[in-house]
Amino acid sequence: MKITKLAAGRWKLDSYSKGERIRKLFDTRDQAEVASRKYELESFNYKHGIKPLTDHQIAVATEAFKRLPEGTDLLDIVNQWLCRRKVSNQCELQHAIVLFRSDLFKRNKRQRYIDALHKTLNKFMRHFGEQGATRPVSDISRIDVTGFLDTAIKQTPVNRYNHIRDLGVFFNWAVDEKMIAENPVSDIKRPTVDRREPEVLTFKQAKAMLNNTTGQDRAYAAIGMFAGVRPEEICRMSWSMVDLDHSRIRIPGSITKTRVGRTIDLEPNAVAWLSTVAEKEGPVFDGDSSCLIGRLKLAAGLERWPQDVLRHTFASYHVCAFKDAAKTSLYLHDRRGTEVLFRHYFRDTLVEDAKKFWSLLPTE
Repeated sequence: MKITKLAAGRWKLDSYSKGERIRKLFDTRDQAEVASRKYELESFNYKHGIKPLTDHQIAVATEAFKRLPEGTDLLDIVNQWLCRRKVSNQCELQHAIVLFRSDLFKRNKRQRYIDALHKTLNKFMRHFGEQGATRPVSDISRIDVTGFLDTAIKQTPVNRYNHIRDLGVFFNWAVDEKMIAENPVSDIKRPTVDRREPEVLTFKQAKAMLNNTTGQDRAYAAIGMFAGVRPEEICRMSWSMVDLDHSRIRIPGSITKTRVGRTIDLEPNAVAWLSTVAEKEGPVFDGDSSCLIGRLKLAAGLERWPQDVLRHTFASYHVCAFKDAAKTSLYLHDRRGTEVLFRHYFRDTLVEDAKKFWSLLPTE
């Protein structure tokens, strides 16, 4: 657009509109500038295929903006409405959670995994109050999810990360089931979680725990500390998987977290401790695991029970004593690289305790 003053005191506008050149004269510069803006808008709309609104559409849009909170993006609201129109399987949130849980069972997911997801989803549903149970899944937006994350959960990076992950799994399933057109969690960024140094038992605490327990409690502690077996795997183990004659434990894939079986070679002191409580058959542990933690904590003289402390104790003491991260990773069935595992678990300050740990016998 070009506006030029002529000798006669008038103003000339050179412009383009809808692909055609326009030349017009005006008495004042203001008139020329108003016309210039009009032609610029016409050119922009023509280029992008935008049709002018009718008077009725302008009136409706004006009324819509009056009703919406300040700063609301009308286009986002329209897109959400269009997404709901694409949904072919309308379902209330409470019913969707029941169906999701049932589907997880059908897909043979672990009970612990199912319970963790169910806990997150129930908390999410309660966030919306009395209407949460009957709220259509298709009505849940990204704003709803971020509101839940910002106000209804403990504000730590790891907690936020876990809730985003769990909700993402559910809403991905809802997309597959045609309950929603888009996953409202997909664009929510997960926080960076700082990796904390794993907590392990000291040699004195490990010794006290073994000396102050008997029966299934000692078996649970010994297998966790000397073989690195996960707590939920120990609770599924039977004594037929423990071969003390050949100093090894064979865990089938049917009970492992990774669904892949593994064999763990036992050190002589592990065999010695397990020999004091071993049975010919039956479960290794079939008691109440929630009460068990309290008994083990008391036996070791602990004020609190760090998460996975028995498995972390095995990992750190094994890699510190034998310096073979590949073997430690194999026994743990840890999918991380051996270099990462070595950096994560090896500490110079644990080397002396590690040597004593793998020499600890029941007679001491």
